[in-house]
Amino acid sequence: TTLLGSPFSLAVPTTPAPTSTLAPPSSTVSPTTPVPAPSTVAPCLPCPQFDYAVLAASTVTNTGPTTVSGGGGLWPGTAVTGFPPGIAAVDTNAFIGQDALTASYTNAFAHVPIVIGSELGGQVLGPGTYTAFTPFEITGTLTLDGPGTYIFQSDSTLVTASGSRVELVNGARACDVTWVVGSSATLGTDSVFAGTIMANISITVTTGVSV
Repeated sequence: TTLLGSPFSLAVPTTPAPTSTLAPPSSTVSPTTPVPAPSTVAPCLPCPQFDYAVLAASTVTNTGPTTVSGGGGLWPGTAVTGFPPGIAAVDTNAFIGQDALTASYTNAFAHVPIVIGSELGGQVLGPGTYTAFTPFEITGTLTLDGPGTYIFQSDSTLVTASGSRVELVNGARACDVTWVVGSSATLGTDSVFAGTIMANISITVTTGVSV
């Protein structure tokens, strides 16, 4: 799992850019029916593409005993705070990673999405590309069912509620799940999340989150 944004802030004892314009929906899906989205674009972020668990452009800030498995990257900014008490090795010359991030961010928004409800909690989705007319939220459990590429496009924000979960079943893998966010992502207290987040503004991971 990879978290990619600028800035990136951690407040967690955990273990582990362009935007799109929505067109009128051409199809919708039932919250419980997996439906693949059509796409002719090559899958973004295949496993493994990034050597970072955290990659930021301006700052990496930690306020608790966080453990970042996989290390961190930062460029062109240089501000890294909170390590210790957090545990992470942060590369402050991660320009190659930033180039790959920019390309992957653009590629993720190039996929043709299916429009679904913005509340993802309670939904069971198969591989495909998804978007909504309002910001994505997860309250409860989102289940991703089956092997393949999952892309979630949000022009604005992604917010997960405290105690929410993203569950992977029947061959779904975290490294095949991409969340591309036009502004900021916030993962709620004690939530369980899966996938790579690419956020244009910031990513905040709160206390007790597992990614």
